[in-house]
Parts: sequence; C-alpha cells; structure tokens
Amino acid sequence: LALGALLFNIIRPRITDPVRLLATAQVLVAALVMVGLIGVAVRPEALAPGSSLATLQSLAIAAVVVVLPVTVVMGLSFPAASALLADDAQHAGAESGTLVAVNTVGAIAASVIIPFLLIPALGSPVVVAVLAVVNAGLGVALALGLGRPGRTIAAVGMMVAVVVGAVPFVPGVLIQPNEAYIAARGGDLFASTEDEIASVQSGQITFTPELWVAGTSMTLLTVDAKLMPILPLMARPDSTNALVVAFGMGSAFR
Repeated sequence: LALGALLFNIIRPRITDPVRLLATAQVLVAALVMVGLIGVAVRPEALAPGSSLATLQSLAIAAVVVVLPVTVVMGLSFPAASALLADDAQHAGAESGTLVAVNTVGAIAASVIIPFLLIPALGSPVVVAVLAVVNAGLGVALALGLGRPGRTIAAVGMMVAVVVGAVPFVPGVLIQPNEAYIAARGGDLFASTEDEIASVQSGQITFTPELWVAGTSMTLLTVDAKLMPILPLMARPDSTNALVVAFGMGSAFR
C-alpha cells in the first residue's frame, strides 16, 4: 500500500484525470486478483514442501506474485480518490473526513460480512471472484462516466468482469487451496468446510488420517489420542460424566 501511494506521488504531475486512474486501477485489481488466485493460490503443487529453505522461498515468491501487485494498485487508488477532493478551505476538511469515513466503514463492514456471511456460504475462492467482479464493475462505472475517453477502459473492464464471473462455473478451476494441496499430494479428502475462523479439512495423505486447519496439519489419528481419556478416569475413577475440551479428530470422544 505504501509503495502504491509513493508511486502515485511520483506520477501525480502527469495525471490529468484521477478518475481515469481510479477506473483503470479497479479493473487491474480484478485481473491481478484472479491471476494470483488461479495461477498460484489454488495450484499448491507449486508450493509442495521440500527442504525448509525451498518451502520458505516458494512461499515468499507466492506472496510477492499474489499479494504485492494487487496491494500496490490498491495503494494507488486511495490517493487517487483523495485527488478528487476540493482543495479550498471551506470544503477540504469535510470532504477529507468523508473520504476517510467511507473507507473506514467499508473496511469494517467487509471484515464482518465477508468472513461471517459470504465465506461460509460460498467458499473463499468464489468470494474472491465475487469481489473481483465488484472491482471490475466499479471500474466500468467510473470509466463510463468519463464519456468517450473512458470507453476503452470500460470495454476492458466488461471483458474482465465477464471472464471473472464465468470462472466459478468452470469445473476444476476454482478450488479451495487447502483441498487442492491435499489433492496435489495424492491424498484422499474426507470432508472440508470453511467458517469465519479458518478452513478445516480431514483426509489422508500418508498412513493415517489427518486434520488440517488453515492448511496446517494439526493432528494425526493416533493411538495416543485414544488413550488420553483414560488419564482423567484414572484420577477420578468414580466419575460418571466427562467433558471433552479438544475436538480434533474425535478420537478422545470415541
């Protein structure tokens, strides 16, 4: 974000129409997000862990490829929007406050709506596609408001919106990244779900079933877990009720 804002300051003298920059940025964000999602995030075979150093290198490259371009463009957008504000003493404070307020309210609302409502209902890859369509649509709306100079941007934005909107309906393109990781390792997926906290998968890659939370293997199906409930029974042999606090693979409960 800081790099994008710095870039805006560098190119600001050459910008004659901030709205055109805003429209282009929104369309570009939509395209870059989908390229990163489809090209890297849902293709975890490119990040298959080898040595520790190789894994760190692949993760760093993925972060640069997926996150950096999008956030740089987003960093351009906010100062571009601020360039549209009135610069006179009577209106500058109110308009600046309104811009910051709208940005803050949007960030808070999205932080609630996306993880608590959209991701459990649609899954994170589809939600990313939906948000990309919103970006492209906003870019098209801004470009159409420019008249003839914005037609090219609007046409490209419409193409991006149509392609992104069609991607979720193409089988095998948008896959939950952690499901794709299990498949890339030749594993069997038993169940998968996402909620406002994390994605959770159960499956088997090696000799025993595993439980993944946010892509990290949390536990294996082992004899140790089956024996753990015996310990409190040894301490309180007359007990008739037990509380299972950790529900991982369900071994203690069984």
